[in-house]
Amino acid sequence: MDPINNSHISPNYSNKESYKQDLNNKNSDHKKKQENLIKSVSDSVNLSSESLLAYIDSLEPKPDTLEITTSVDRKNTDLLIGDHLGSLKLILDGNNNTIKGSTEDDVIYIEGKKNKIYSDENNDTVFIVGNSNTYENSAGEDQFVALGNTNKITSLSNQSISGVVNGDNNQVTGSIADDFIISNGSKNRITTNEGDDVVISNGDNQILMTGDGSDLIISEGNAQSIRAGDGDDLITTNGSGNIYGENGNDVLEISGKLNNAYAGSGDDIIRVLDSNNTLNGNDGNDTFQVQFDKGYLTINGDEGFDIIEVDLNLEKFASIVNNNKISFYLREDSSNVLELSVSDIELIKFNDGTIKTISELSELVGLSDDIILEESSSAVNSSNAINNVNIDIDSNSLIEIQSTSTSTILTYLDSNNENKSITLKGYDFLTFEDNVQINLQEYPNLEFIDINPYDSLVVTELISEDQYISKFIDPISEEVLLTKEFNSENLSFLFKDGTLIKAQDFVRDFTGKSQEIDETNGTVDSESEASNVAKLSIDTQNIYSVKQIGFSQYSIEHSENDDSISFLLLNDFQYIETKEGITLSLNELSTSIREIDQVERSRGVYEAAHDRSAFRRQAYNLTKDGSFLEGLISGGYSDLTTDEKNILIGNAQILEDSISFTSDDSDGLVDAATKKFITTSVANLLKNRTDVFQSLVDSKLTLNFTKNADFGGDASGFVTGFAELSGDDNAPEFSVSLTYSTFYGGIYDEKDGDNVGIHEITHILDFLDIKNEGLPIHMNSETGKTFKEVRTSLFEQSGGDEIGTIRNYAFTTDFEFLSVSVENFYEDPTGLASSSTELYDVMADFFNQET
Repeated sequence: MDPINNSHISPNYSNKESYKQDLNNKNSDHKKKQENLIKSVSDSVNLSSESLLAYIDSLEPKPDTLEITTSVDRKNTDLLIGDHLGSLKLILDGNNNTIKGSTEDDVIYIEGKKNKIYSDENNDTVFIVGNSNTYENSAGEDQFVALGNTNKITSLSNQSISGVVNGDNNQVTGSIADDFIISNGSKNRITTNEGDDVVISNGDNQILMTGDGSDLIISEGNAQSIRAGDGDDLITTNGSGNIYGENGNDVLEISGKLNNAYAGSGDDIIRVLDSNNTLNGNDGNDTFQVQFDKGYLTINGDEGFDIIEVDLNLEKFASIVNNNKISFYLREDSSNVLELSVSDIELIKFNDGTIKTISELSELVGLSDDIILEESSSAVNSSNAINNVNIDIDSNSLIEIQSTSTSTILTYLDSNNENKSITLKGYDFLTFEDNVQINLQEYPNLEFIDINPYDSLVVTELISEDQYISKFIDPISEEVLLTKEFNSENLSFLFKDGTLIKAQDFVRDFTGKSQEIDETNGTVDSESEASNVAKLSIDTQNIYSVKQIGFSQYSIEHSENDDSISFLLLNDFQYIETKEGITLSLNELSTSIREIDQVERSRGVYEAAHDRSAFRRQAYNLTKDGSFLEGLISGGYSDLTTDEKNILIGNAQILEDSISFTSDDSDGLVDAATKKFITTSVANLLKNRTDVFQSLVDSKLTLNFTKNADFGGDASGFVTGFAELSGDDNAPEFSVSLTYSTFYGGIYDEKDGDNVGIHEITHILDFLDIKNEGLPIHMNSETGKTFKEVRTSLFEQSGGDEIGTIRNYAFTTDFEFLSVSVENFYEDPTGLASSSTELYDVMADFFNQET
């Protein structure tokens, strides 16, 4: 392959060294300015008025000055000194005053609240100590320091402005020149306009927006929103949030987790130093530089010629490519894994200079010189796929596979029907001549069973803990074909028909409290010719799954309550008829349920809930019958009249038609049941708020589902879904991403206040009202005011802990508080009311529902 061409990368930052040098230069250029500003803060706030006067007098050269020390606290008190010819030195302690500076270099110190300061020409210095003050710079190259909350600072000058804000909920709007702003605190909003600006942020929930120009943004904190505007920008973050490079050849350096980065148009470099982030290149030829070797990343190249540079030596790592997911395993420690979920990537470059396409990477990985042949070399052809051993025998000749921490021993029958063995080291895959492939990471210990399990009747009994015995019976002769005793822990089976299954899953599928169908749980239809239809008296909501466990034998997993699981055994039936009179094919049901079981990964906390919704999900996909919505739609859906349900389902269809559904399935589609369950849930939530519902329809939402277990995580947690606002103010784009397993886990348990679908859709309702963060669209001012007061009170009461049914995640940000509140109201209104009557009342008022 030809050497990689880096000519598409921004000339300013073509490699890590030039990026670092540029960052150092920019920091050096502004270092003195930053130190002087911070020194001014320290000097000023610790001095009395007399000391401050002495400090001002020490300035050289001394201007022709007017010094004023006053204390006033009257509304509309004006100190209009703009006509004074000399400079102004003003020390003011008071509230609700208006101050206008002179045309010379002024020094103004204001302590109080709700004061208005207007600086005039020349280069002024303004100190503000207090809350809710307004400072406007009309001309000159001003410096400011603001200590307090909810202060508003605006520059109308065509010269640069420099300053520091310490506090919360402050707003700064810069000039059209090169500005320098430091923001310390939370929920501050910093906006600069044209020019090559520098914005440094320390704190959470800050909004940083720079306009056109080549800007430098340095951010420390979580839940940040950063937009760099047009120009060749440099953004470095340490924390979490949403980052938008927008137009230009940008460099984004990301430390911290749970970031969503959008490089925008241009030839960008996105450098990431931590896991659990999502990176989007957008238009242009982008380079993603991954500078860690353990964790999880999602990388979307989008348009252009995009490459990934990973700080790994390919000889020391083995890789597994599964669809668009690449896993790099450290050969010396397989627990050290780097997982990349990628799309639209042309090349991957390693630190040893190796360059591969993804298809090449799936064939050329790992070590090639560590195979040991104990008795025969005829069965091995290592080829060029050096992480995969091609075995020149059929899988049906396999006897067993046994793995240790250092090697794998494969035992098989040769052509003379004699046992042979091969010891392998450093391999992750075995591929047999009949194209059966075994992932040794997933199936390290395996036994071959020379039977087709679905052509047999299988009876499995528990002998002792993890110890079972299975009998495979011919369904016609009732002869026992094989008796197999085994320990289910860390063992798998490969059957004659190619079925590969872990022993614990085999036990789950082929054993249980089984019973023949009888008059208690079902009857055989004897009134028609359809004698192969089993009529069930089990409530449909209590049917969890249907699985084929033999040639003509099916097991129906069901329950009368969540604590008692039973298995109804059906022999020689092809169909079931539900209590509602709906006839379903057992073969179609079991096949479709098996498909989602095989491809949709589940976190342990959601696995049971995901599995127990499978029957109703696939039954709806087969029939499109609304009865299967029962019990999976919360918010009092089951209590609605038939006419009310029909109206609601009609609204759900309107919402479904407005949404662009996507998935990471091979066809990119989302199944009908999933669409119906989420849109009906949302329509039910908004059934009495047509204005909110219509705004959501008009948003043209994109809704993506993934079959993966999560969007990245570690021992401290994992990400089950997220909502995004992208685009610009004139053309905003709204999207939600969910995992199948956690979505179904949320709707299966409809009374626990945990519903990730409702949670993320609520974020979209929040995004739709860009002026009021943490509030849904169309919440009136009175309700909004009450909600904020309740929120503030509960945050203080919580201290980061849960309050009743309101889980502690609600108290991380205002955004999450809203979504968790709505989840609780929708699924567990009684629990919410007992946790906070005030919060319940606000939710009931907004949604126009008393539950």
